[in-house]
Amino acid sequence: MSTHPSHKEEPDRCGRCDCSLGPYVFTTLTGPGDVEFQIPAFPTPYILADLESGDYFICESCYQTQFFTCFSKDEQCTIHYEFGLEFANFGRYNDSIAALSAAAEIRRSSDVLLSLARVFGMSGRLDKELDLLQEAFDANSENPLVMHNLIICLVGARSFADALRIVDRCFGRLGRDDQLLMWVAEIFFRKGDMERAAAYYEHALNLAHCDDCRAEFRNWWESLRGEESSEM
Repeated sequence: MSTHPSHKEEPDRCGRCDCSLGPYVFTTLTGPGDVEFQIPAFPTPYILADLESGDYFICESCYQTQFFTCFSKDEQCTIHYEFGLEFANFGRYNDSIAALSAAAEIRRSSDVLLSLARVFGMSGRLDKELDLLQEAFDANSENPLVMHNLIICLVGARSFADALRIVDRCFGRLGRDDQLLMWVAEIFFRKGDMERAAAYYEHALNLAHCDDCRAEFRNWWESLRGEESSEM
């Protein structure tokens, strides 16, 4: 995808058909709860692929022709993967799943599986999201994004025992990962073990990297306590 500044005079151009692209900029909007999110401010997806021959802009029309089937497998995977991410940015989840699935057929790495899982989750296919996250974790249990997303998914499904098993496999990270500690705190909170939940929460606060992180953890903890109060 383009990393050029949005104020440049010349637009990006497709390396194959030379059509004008971009500029690659996003508009920031504010949703419910003052949560900010970004949407593309350009009409159609396009990417800047890091290929063996150098950086190469590709428009969606050229991607759909599959002109790159003569490229190396790694390059094909890169192109499918990048377009999968771009389609997701546009909310085109079916197209994103198709592109990321094509990438996964070539290289079933934890990063590709994680991205595919997240798009399935965005489209409401939570069962498929969980299966892919588990596969991604089995492929690389050291990938922190995979680990966190799998735990989040398991907690959301109220599979607390399975979530704790993942934590046990990541035990070496537990003393240095403040986010992981907070998820463990939530797991024990939801299991009703308030003493252990509070201990992990305090540990996460002490380990937090900055004041913003500590504020986030305090809000997280208060949110859990608020849920408990509303259920009484």
